[in-house]
Amino acid sequence: MAESRARAQDDRMTFIVHPGRGFGNPVKSHDVAGLALRDCLYRPNLKTPNHAHEYAHFGMVLQGVCTEVYAAKSRVYQPSTVMFHPSGEIHQNVFQTTGGRMFIVELAPEWMERARTYSTALESSFHCHGGVLGQLAIKLHREFREMDAISPLAMEGIVLEMIAHTTRSAQPVERRPPRWLAQVKEILHAQFADKPTIASIADAVGVHPVHLMRTFNHYYHCTIGDYVAQLRVEYACRQMSNPDLSLADIASAAGFADQSHFARTFKRFMGVSPKAFRANLSSR
Repeated sequence: MAESRARAQDDRMTFIVHPGRGFGNPVKSHDVAGLALRDCLYRPNLKTPNHAHEYAHFGMVLQGVCTEVYAAKSRVYQPSTVMFHPSGEIHQNVFQTTGGRMFIVELAPEWMERARTYSTALESSFHCHGGVLGQLAIKLHREFREMDAISPLAMEGIVLEMIAHTTRSAQPVERRPPRWLAQVKEILHAQFADKPTIASIADAVGVHPVHLMRTFNHYYHCTIGDYVAQLRVEYACRQMSNPDLSLADIASAAGFADQSHFARTFKRFMGVSPKAFRANLSSR
């Protein structure tokens, strides 16, 4: 474990992780304009102590599965999951038997001051699978890996977009969504590979198809078709680290009509082709 200092809080020992430090083994690292970026490997069965990062940070899972425990709750992060933590938030990470690999981007205080000028939404943690934030994180990691003279400028712009998207996504909605909308999400997550229809979903939850589409778009800011496509891409991302599965196998299991459809949709959401995404996972 890299250097860190510890303090007592709530009768527990909490490690304060300094920028550029942590519990993983850095494969590569760069410091750019107040950003500390690193690509880290984590050993199998690693269970970190309770800790908090001195700087706010984004993280993206590249390989493996990580369970994060915080405030008596837990989240399971799989490949393509992107998370944000404000500085000082106490949490613990547990990696499975395969270990893991993560891309970490720590933001110096001046970055957070700029964000607070416009919003206070970045005072709490946030996570998502794929989507716009996933596309931005993939672009940032690609700039980080290839690193040329223009990359620092490009990386600053991408991080600003990530902050803006996270802030917008964390804004509370004006009123609570109807209960049936949770049922819709459950159906989509269970049947995304089976080509569910709007009519069948509307019938299952007892609403008119037009009302279903309008309400879903209002609360989730996308169409049901795009939501299903994103679920398929996220599933494909999780399967990419399995070398025994071909891209054709993954495309079929995710519900895509063919590899061409898979490649077009994947690139639309992730910004790179399935082949490039898999190559990025396997590189060291």
